[in-house]
Amino acid sequence: MTHQADAGAEKELSWASYALDGREHDHYFRSERYFASFPPGAFVADVGCGEGWALQALLDRGCRGVGTEVDDRCLEEARIAARPVVKAGAEAMPLDTNSVDGIIFAGVLPFTDEDAAFAELARILRPGGKVEAYYLGIGFAVRDMVLGVNLRKRYYGLRSLINTVLMQTVRRRLPGRYGDTVYISHRRLGRLYARYGFVLRRHTPSPTFFGMPVFIYHSLERKGVDRTAPAR
Repeated sequence: MTHQADAGAEKELSWASYALDGREHDHYFRSERYFASFPPGAFVADVGCGEGWALQALLDRGCRGVGTEVDDRCLEEARIAARPVVKAGAEAMPLDTNSVDGIIFAGVLPFTDEDAAFAELARILRPGGKVEAYYLGIGFAVRDMVLGVNLRKRYYGLRSLINTVLMQTVRRRLPGRYGDTVYISHRRLGRLYARYGFVLRRHTPSPTFFGMPVFIYHSLERKGVDRTAPAR
């Protein structure tokens, strides 16, 4: 998934300005540490792949893979770069049950039906398979509301906060496009993991905004033993 820039948009805030605690913020998937979950030969699904740069990094490592995306412009760019992509949402992917060794799930959750998306991740991932995920934390919305470069960005942050509160309290969002983004918490993620058979293997701290996480970085494993794989 990608964030579409407004026509004639002003310069976006830099990654560094997310963190008011003095730490620099490297992109989660720019480090070899995160790709290490996917050894050469592994078949990996990049869910919400955008133009497919992370998918390309996996292919360059010797992995096999496919990207799924709903945005037609992103799909066109990925195909121009000869990256294997298909048009599909996170809630219904054209992949067989237990068919992938790993999943990248990068910033996609706010734009999905959370339960349907996690049910689908659990379906396609083999037992013992790995997920590298990042989610948008509450600090992301507060930062947009406080430091947004224009009124539209600040309104977007406020609307996202309202949706988040509604989801936490009455399990609903604002109607239509006004309910397009909801931010996640560790508690809500924990419930999703337990419901769909995932175990949290690593939490990597994110930069914060007024003490609130801007992102949530999680490495997951699907419960169970893959009887088709050799013992490790």
